[in-house]
Amino acid sequence: MKNLQVKKLTQDNFKEYGVILSTDYFEQNGGDSNFGWWENLAVFEGIDRVSVNILRAKTRELIVEKLEYHNDTEEAVIPLGGKDQIIVVAKKGVLIEDEIEAFYLEGTKGVVLNKGVRHFIPYPVEGDVDNLIIFKDQTGANDLILEELQDKYKLVKE
Repeated sequence: MKNLQVKKLTQDNFKEYGVILSTDYFEQNGGDSNFGWWENLAVFEGIDRVSVNILRAKTRELIVEKLEYHNDTEEAVIPLGGKDQIIVVAKKGVLIEDEIEAFYLEGTKGVVLNKGVRHFIPYPVEGDVDNLIIFKDQTGANDLILEELQDKYKLVKE
């Protein structure tokens, strides 16, 4: 089993995988005394119907054995309830296991993963975490590619 160090999530070290949904990384482009507005933080392309889902990421051993990806849709992962979790990602294209990365996803931020970016169910840091999962309708039935990894990876927290 190999160790996989969990890193702090920043827009710079995550840009190859997608976008972090947070006002920390974007300029406000609207609003007044009642609200602030940040528009078009991420755009889902070529989709007629979007599916909004809830995934409960359950507390479990911090071992990564497989990843999944979608060729036809971006995927938003937005934690509910403010609990932190770990997300594991790998670049789209040919899987190079030594390039798999893991990041802390604060419960106050979300991510939108690019098409083809490998990922898996987030790993809660403390207690189960409900997440909004948003992607093209019927993705689970028509565009879910699972890959077993050659090695197992133990997530190592800082």
